Amino acid sequence: MGSLKNALQLTPEEDEDACMYAMQLASASILPMTLKAAIELDLLETLVRAGPGAQLSTADVVAQLPTENPQAAVMVDRMLRLLAAYNVVSCTVGTDADGNPSRKYGAAPACKYLTKNEDGVSMAALALMNQDKILMESWYYLKDAVLDGGIPFNKAYGMTAFEYYGADARFNKVFNEGMRNHSTIITKKLVDIYRGFEGVKVLVDVGGGIGATLYMITAKHPHIRGINFDLPHVISEAPPYPGVEHVGGDMFASVPSGDAIFMKGVFNIDLIMLAHNPGGKERTDKEFEGLAKEAGFSGFKASYIFANTWHIGGDMFASVPSGDAILMKWILHDWSDELCVKILRNCWKALPEKGRVILVECVLPVVPEPTGRRRGVFDLDVVMMVQNPGGKERTETEFEGLARDAGFSGFNAAYIYANAWIIELTK
Repeated sequence: MGSLKNALQLTPEEDEDACMYAMQLASASILPMTLKAAIELDLLETLVRAGPGAQLSTADVVAQLPTENPQAAVMVDRMLRLLAAYNVVSCTVGTDADGNPSRKYGAAPACKYLTKNEDGVSMAALALMNQDKILMESWYYLKDAVLDGGIPFNKAYGMTAFEYYGADARFNKVFNEGMRNHSTIITKKLVDIYRGFEGVKVLVDVGGGIGATLYMITAKHPHIRGINFDLPHVISEAPPYPGVEHVGGDMFASVPSGDAIFMKGVFNIDLIMLAHNPGGKERTDKEFEGLAKEAGFSGFKASYIFANTWHIGGDMFASVPSGDAILMKWILHDWSDELCVKILRNCWKALPEKGRVILVECVLPVVPEPTGRRRGVFDLDVVMMVQNPGGKERTETEFEGLARDAGFSGFNAAYIYANAWIIELTK
């Protein structure tokens, strides 16, 4: 211990700062758990509803809660005071009638993304998901996984995360809401910034859930015919969207034909490969049934929904069709290098010369600098380690290595927004 003290050679001020920082780290769970409770109590929504620049007393805030607890105002004040210390909310201090300090609170910039926007989504759902007791339990097994091997989540529950989500209806809803809210916010920025959809005629979203993401794209680019593909039980809950076709199936190596394939973060399916087919066309239900039989479907069902929107359920195991563009959004970070190369090689086979794979991923910085933006990627990397077998975030060089191993000759990476990058691989 003495040698360490001498090696660090801290000044008295640095020594106190180091001690305070260590104490903060030791209490790091306090902030996210307080934020979780504040979200569940709608405290931030209450502050935002008050309007720009408004400052509310805790009595004003608590008056909107369904409680008769006489200590509620004091408790809420202490919670908001902590959140103000982290710039989650703003705080002004005055004096009450007795001359005592009196605090009022308002919305801070972070509230823009922690309260529902015009699309009805926010990062609050992600906070509730990450701090849910189900995911929190897996962190208690991180040490054991390091020493004994295995995946912390699997050790906690005796099954993979994918399997667990299907067995726990409550948490499955929490998880899906977290993913939907995050994806909607980031996809909206992607659609505004990225120009790669402009030449696409048919866009297939693999693992597209209920189709909300695809509808955002087709609304921005109305010339695109959208095909939304996911598991049958997911598609059964999909609402009709003009210009969007819902297709249900269980895929391992194939997707419906289209001018482009869109793929976002998928956590409830196994290995995913996607392809782009410039020969896409409208078909009768008999033609679809014929295709299904030729591809090995065991069952077929088609029903008309609304304005060019179709739900098609089946069981699909076929090869990757040829095409000239493939888009994957937060797919590769779920898988090991070996499986990523396998996915990309199948994509390479499906592409013509100069064809492209377009990835949407985080890019891991080489140097772990202590900035908020960089910390976010390192946070996500450890989340992948705790929850997904082989999953991890990667550096730009590591992505380039995967591309090269899969046979791609061109590579380009560009930052988009909030740690999301566009990575283009050219055959």
